[in-house]
Formats: sequence, structure tokens, C-alpha cells
Amino acid sequence: MIKFFGDGLTSPIYPATTLIKDMSASQIWGSYIRYIGAGGVLAGGFITLFKTFPTLIKAFKDSLSGFGASAKGQKGLTAIYR
Repeated sequence: MIKFFGDGLTSPIYPATTLIKDMSASQIWGSYIRYIGAGGVLAGGFITLFKTFPTLIKAFKDSLSGFGASAKGQKGLTAIYR
């Protein structure tokens, strides 16, 4: 698609320094596709982190409450599993 839509351009698109119509497939991959893939992986990681963030916070709060309960002599989660 980059080659198809970039054939009619008269100036190079950053980060490349040559016209897309003059590039080989490996040059297009090195100039554009590699960065698109890395951005996709990064976006997927951030989306996953944001979706699991409430679960991480709840688990952290539960673990801290378990430590506090066992320190006061109450039966917390850590006392049950010992």
C-alpha cells in the first residue's frame, strides 16, 4: 500500500530521503514498515497495561491489607495460607 499510494509523490516522506517510487521493497521496509510495526507493538503494550491496571491496583491493595491484618493478629489472607 505504501508503494501504491506513494508512487505519485514528488517529495520524500520523512524519515526516507528518496522517493517511494525509487525504493525497493527492503528500503520501504527499513524506512516505514519497521516503525509502523514497532508502534503497533508499543500501542498493544500500553492498551494491555491500561486494561489490566485496575486488576493490578486491586491485587496490590489486597496484598497490603493481608499484611496489615496478619500484623494486628487478625486472620488475613496470609494467615489462612500458612
